[in-house]
Amino acid sequence: MSILNNEIKGFFRHVSSHEDGRITAQIAFPKNFTGFKGHFPGNPVVPGVCEVFSILVLLELALKRKARLKTIVLAKFLSMIRCDEEVTVELRRETKNGPAECVKAIFRSADNKIADIQIEVNYE
Repeated sequence: MSILNNEIKGFFRHVSSHEDGRITAQIAFPKNFTGFKGHFPGNPVVPGVCEVFSILVLLELALKRKARLKTIVLAKFLSMIRCDEEVTVELRRETKNGPAECVKAIFRSADNKIADIQIEVNYE
């Protein structure tokens, strides 16, 4: 996972933490992205698992601590992310009773929602 982690970390730009608690960033997955290997050769799209993993990477970049996936609560993939497509990721963090935190993520390209993902995360 460290190869994937390092690759995705390098793809994020304009990572911002906002006063209202949101975290936003832009990302584009280039054609040499490891996640494209074997995933629709000739017409690469980002696998959903890589979108979920990118949420963890963005949390780590913004919060400067290790995030571990506990549960995928919701994963709605409305359209595909294609090679080199510029995507905005917005995270909203919600505290829960207990050690896990709920993170809601929206992926957008231009004004179109691509994915709506909700996960529970533990931190180290």
